[in-house]
Amino acid sequence: MKKKIYAIGVLALLTFAVLAVAANEPDITGKWIAKDGKTEIRLDLKTDGDKVTGTYHDPRLGKPADIIGGKIEGDNISFHYAVSDCPDIKLELKGKIDGDKITFAQAIVYPMAFSCFVDLKTVGAQSMALHMAGFTAAKLKE
Repeated sequence: MKKKIYAIGVLALLTFAVLAVAANEPDITGKWIAKDGKTEIRLDLKTDGDKVTGTYHDPRLGKPADIIGGKIEGDNISFHYAVSDCPDIKLELKGKIDGDKITFAQAIVYPMAFSCFVDLKTVGAQSMALHMAGFTAAKLKE
């Protein structure tokens, strides 16, 4: 009988611990909007545990890009997306979540010679990153 009570107590504590951790995760699911200079960027974010999916729409890209490798850790979010015309180039975003705002830093990561212009077999594929100005996204009220 004591073992059953102990087991039930342990399960109850574990349940409360999981719920407490889940309650501390920020809710970023929804539509977000940001300005990058004069350009309006829209994000449609979805979460499943610590995974982030959705789309990133920058009119300069022509069409929305799927979010790849998205994750959330505490109040940090990170993901990247590929440029459709040149899949060797990826744009990485890392952000800090603060309520209904996310402040992003962004970087373009690409091989030294990317296949859109040069044959990777002859030049090599070491990558480098170009860091760009960041922006802040605000969650849209639905």
